[in-house]
Amino acid sequence: MTDCINSLHSDTLRVTSIPHTSKGYVIFSGVPLKKNSYKANSGKYFITIKSDASALPVSPAVGQRWEVSGQRRIQIVETGDYLIQEHTYESPAEVNCTLPDTGEQLISFIAKEKAFKGIGESKARALWELLGVNFHTTVQKDTPESRSLLIQVLSDDSVDALYAVYAKYKNLSACNL
Repeated sequence: MTDCINSLHSDTLRVTSIPHTSKGYVIFSGVPLKKNSYKANSGKYFITIKSDASALPVSPAVGQRWEVSGQRRIQIVETGDYLIQEHTYESPAEVNCTLPDTGEQLISFIAKEKAFKGIGESKARALWELLGVNFHTTVQKDTPESRSLLIQVLSDDSVDALYAVYAKYKNLSACNL
């Protein structure tokens, strides 16, 4: 429909779908987030990222929070009876998956990431209440001391899942310390 290419721009999004993934290329979409928040910014547009898989730090998954910057194309697309803007970043200048750094962001991320087996919103909230800003430093290393804290809220299986998933994002944790 209507196409418009903007100069450099940046957005933060929560991934809601991954319509295409192959060995070399990935397309994922999501809702824009308010700056420093877990809440959606606008229902008037959605964001699509098209990138070489090798340019991404991790494979995208529903629920993840990503920051993107580069040239974007804005087009109006029809969705049922509605017109909505799609902001597309094709081969963006920069794209990063970020770990949540506030309580509500972290709770939402853990509760929605399916890989955190056995940890829903109530347990994620209990983890935040227990660990607060020390969450990342606590789960960064699997130690008996860390496990003794986590076992206050989680089962042994859920603690194992927490460490396994966190290890997947370990390369991103330095951004949050």
